[in-house]
Amino acid sequence: MNKRAQIYLSLDNANIEVAISISKNLCNTIDGIKIGKEFFSSNGPDGIKKISDLGIPIFIDLKFHDIPNTVYGAIKSIIKLEPRIINVHTLGGPKMLESAVKSVNDNFIEKKPLIIGVTLLTSLNQKSVDLIGFKGNLDEIVVNLALLAKNSGLDGVVCSPREIKLIRKYCGEDFIIITPGIRFEQSIKDDQIRTLSPFEAQARGANILVIGRPITKSKDPLATTKEIIKSLKK
Repeated sequence: MNKRAQIYLSLDNANIEVAISISKNLCNTIDGIKIGKEFFSSNGPDGIKKISDLGIPIFIDLKFHDIPNTVYGAIKSIIKLEPRIINVHTLGGPKMLESAVKSVNDNFIEKKPLIIGVTLLTSLNQKSVDLIGFKGNLDEIVVNLALLAKNSGLDGVVCSPREIKLIRKYCGEDFIIITPGIRFEQSIKDDQIRTLSPFEAQARGANILVIGRPITKSKDPLATTKEIIKSLKK
């Protein structure tokens, strides 16, 4: 891909003051902020509004997964915050995914947000999916879920960087691929298993890189972010 992958900061922090501080520090460097369950559970819609007021695109990462009618209503409510990206879990099945797309189309305000499907969490490996009871290898499962998302009308998927090439092959160049699990050799080891570096993920075809702890836990988050962007332009 010729275009630099966008960088969304993963802001899974319960402390609103800390979240605002790091967002202000990075808002002119990064392309967006991903807000997850920890932040949302502590600060709710008002917390999202405070981050959004900084003028940066927001990815609301709540991974909606419920019966179709409930997901329709949840998206109808969250879309009032005018996020750039909303996600749902592909394991909810085709009817739920189609209901999510319908809710976005029915209820967006000015700019329609992207609706993205989560495939398999980056904390899972083959042993994990075998224990869950999925049939087939991990790559096959992820590709099938990505195709389900595409055929249900979603704009793209979240997947680990390890599956980017396969999804790009089967879902096409216009399908958006968002990848967490971005780590460096010197990064702190954590619960992410299927990981790659920012440059490797971009080279495989990722559109958006979601990066959290490698930036937020660094001694100088701004310098680290600039170094990542520099590496992507090579």
